[in-house]
Amino acid sequence: MIVWISLIIYVFLINIIISKIKVKDKNKWFLIFAGLGVIFIMGSRSHLTGVPDINVYYNYYDYISNIAFKDIFKYNPYGFEVGYILLNKVFSLFLHNPQTILYLEAFICVSCTSYFIYKNSQKMFDSLIYFICFGCMMFALSGFRQAIAMSICLVSIEFIKKKKFIPFFILVLIACTFHQTAVIFFVSYFVINSDFKIEHISALALFFILMIGFNDKIIFIANNVFNRHYEGYTGSAFNGIMYCIIDLLIIAMAIITKKNNNNKNKIGINMTVLSLIFFVSGYFVEISQRISWYFLYGTIIALPNLYTLIENKRNQEVVRFLFLIFAILLFIYRFSNNQYSNYEFFWS
Repeated sequence: MIVWISLIIYVFLINIIISKIKVKDKNKWFLIFAGLGVIFIMGSRSHLTGVPDINVYYNYYDYISNIAFKDIFKYNPYGFEVGYILLNKVFSLFLHNPQTILYLEAFICVSCTSYFIYKNSQKMFDSLIYFICFGCMMFALSGFRQAIAMSICLVSIEFIKKKKFIPFFILVLIACTFHQTAVIFFVSYFVINSDFKIEHISALALFFILMIGFNDKIIFIANNVFNRHYEGYTGSAFNGIMYCIIDLLIIAMAIITKKNNNNKNKIGINMTVLSLIFFVSGYFVEISQRISWYFLYGTIIALPNLYTLIENKRNQEVVRFLFLIFAILLFIYRFSNNQYSNYEFFWS
């Protein structure tokens, strides 16, 4: 657990150091140096610690490095998507150590998230802390294929903002070659850049009701499209409640500060609304909860953007402090009660 706590301390120290030195773009340099620390910790883990998925991805990288290029799709024992297979094979031609895949996945996820934060957040430090603490980083520690797909989707958001459908479509299509669930992100083009209005929330609420009402048909379609076996289930009560509380707090803050909201805030707010809808739906339709992770990233930019709208600076800092403390305590609780608590470096 001490390694994870050290990561939080490292990010704090980088923020202090960057704030003290004279550089042109402090936000960019903060994200670069803080991001390198996150990549190092994520990539340096032993594949024998954490959830079994890590060992599977580690062994697959070793496996594919010994397969001829012409046979990589012929022999696909894990049923991985085309993009993920190619990524592993291309890098294994130059870097044979299976630890490469841990560093590579960490680099893709952290760099894409940092780009997303840089383009959409008014407080880079806060957003990176929320990325680490709210669950996005935790998901990336084991869900390699989907985490890469989600990261690519984050980059595509810039094209949503610019209303450039073709490059957006291409990026999401690439994301689908890493994890099939990325297909849902096509909906984002028509939703997450919309104005945050009561009518908008009502339409999304209706969408939620329809999802619950037709959950059996959704499961049937998902099983056929993704060639998987999805069933209804009940998720972790504590984690589920915490995700819902975070989303609801952000939505409540968005409604309270609605008059002061600007166009930059609507991306994070709309993603948060979608995250809540899909996460709650996940208690009825399993695949829905996996989909919710694509939109959870909205919380890491929506929250700091919203409390910067508080006009009284003292109150703003109090709210900011409370949320940061809450996030760090939540992070410590989660990591001290799961498989990642006993961190081991791969060279140990």
